[in-house]
Amino acid sequence: MSLGDLSPEELRKTFDKRIRPTLTSAHQDGHAATIHVVGAQPGAGKSRVIGALAQSFPGAVPVIGDDFRPAHPRYEDLMRDDPLAMPAVTAQASGVWVGMALEYLRNTQTEILLETTMRQATVVNATLRDFKTAGYRTELHVLAVPPELSRLGTLTRYTGQVEDVGAGRWTPGKMHDIAAAAVPETLDAVLDAQLLSRVVICDRQANVLFEADPEPGNWQQVSAAAQEALREGRETTSLSELDRQDWAIQLAKDLEVCARTGQTDPDLIRTMRHLVEVDAPAVTRHLPQDEQRNLLANIRTAANDIPGLGANSVRKASFPTPPRAQERSGEQVPPTSVMEDHLAAQIRRARGRDRGSGTPER
Repeated sequence: MSLGDLSPEELRKTFDKRIRPTLTSAHQDGHAATIHVVGAQPGAGKSRVIGALAQSFPGAVPVIGDDFRPAHPRYEDLMRDDPLAMPAVTAQASGVWVGMALEYLRNTQTEILLETTMRQATVVNATLRDFKTAGYRTELHVLAVPPELSRLGTLTRYTGQVEDVGAGRWTPGKMHDIAAAAVPETLDAVLDAQLLSRVVICDRQANVLFEADPEPGNWQQVSAAAQEALREGRETTSLSELDRQDWAIQLAKDLEVCARTGQTDPDLIRTMRHLVEVDAPAVTRHLPQDEQRNLLANIRTAANDIPGLGANSVRKASFPTPPRAQERSGEQVPPTSVMEDHLAAQIRRARGRDRGSGTPER
């Protein structure tokens, strides 16, 4: 058992007392229940898309693992004393509670908005299969977001929370990169399994890039078109000039917050170095030369005030390309993604194939 893990009795008691009462829907219109799965790497903007779907489907209940973390008995102490450790400590509980929430809502035929990083195709497919078997309509909404944008998104979320409440939830850089690499492969696997009633590819503003209701005779065409829309949307060439400017300005602001608040976590520094040295030139590449030069200069100036990232310590970034999903079997999974394996194990145990532990895909 890892540090922070709760016993089965503690998990069930907390779920029944603090989480299950929140899983209510004030609007049920009588039609067949739907599970709307919203997937992308961390920092891509899933919350925005879930918010848009919630307006269109007011009866849908969100199931988001991060929303369950505050129910952990150590959450408040961690956020006060060691916020960067919070995700790892609460991962087991959050993951189990996601599985419990899905089971509870499926049994009550309640419409669901489920967030996923799409890191494990087998888990996404198993979840869709279970809900399809239970009579649900199954929809998958995948965000096509360049990794450069989502990587900055993880930093912006963290610095925003630091400014607002003094502490933030950090997503380890390795976790982001593994999930980002897995998204296209998971989409391909899900489409190949033919479990979807609807597939939607959208950008981080929830603008639809592609949508279709697959039928027996057109799965191959739908799959090819969806993958192409995802590929194009994940390229930095899909960004407008304003998008590029805003990205660079936001990075400089986030770096200033980190300097002002004395952020020195090694993984945070590594991610900021990657943003400064690798992502910033790539994102601003197609801007007018003078404008690019000025934006990059502002970014470097902000970075110089951060210990471990300043002019005397900046070096060429060393960020290996994330491995393909099917080649990760021997890799140590970052703590914050441990949640995904709990649901995988629950699914396997339910089918009599596994006795181990794991966490749900988010």
